[in-house]
Amino acid sequence: MANDEARRKLMEGGLKDYYETMVVLRDFRRETLKECRRIVEKRLPELSRAIGGKLDQTKLADCIMPDSPYPEKKKWEEWWKGWAWIALELKTENINGLRQVLAGLCWTPKVAAVASFMVENRTLRDALLNRFKPREGFDLENWYSNAIVLSREVPPGELDTFPQSLDAVLGEWIRLWTEVGGMKSVLKER
Repeated sequence: MANDEARRKLMEGGLKDYYETMVVLRDFRRETLKECRRIVEKRLPELSRAIGGKLDQTKLADCIMPDSPYPEKKKWEEWWKGWAWIALELKTENINGLRQVLAGLCWTPKVAAVASFMVENRTLRDALLNRFKPREGFDLENWYSNAIVLSREVPPGELDTFPQSLDAVLGEWIRLWTEVGGMKSVLKER
């Protein structure tokens, strides 16, 4: 009986709010991606110099995960385990082992501005993780595969600070890459 009432309330709420919710989500994604693109394009020349290779802004692409609440083969909750992001992805031409850059907004379940670098193997990932020493207020982690993720939490109720947080994360990456001498320097020292 309780399940029937809960289902009825869910269906009534969905019927009433579905369209408006989808419009709000679409607009939120669009505005978030617009901010990501503005900040990433502004920081890309500095980031390229710090890494020691050209990051081509024409290769920036939207990366929304999950882009649907229905990924194939698995339940949404099992697949994403509370993770989601709205970001820009830049696949590189393998700049000395660097394969991909991702920058945007992430839920892990905390909300954070993030920028990650995917490298060609775990050995290189571990060498970089050991060399990078971020300042206080930034978290440096390996979230998945060969990725190195730098994040800064966006406090609840302060989502409007996301652009400044993403800019700060990219600025910290520039400092970290400059400090270690870019990819070539790290490869020489391995």
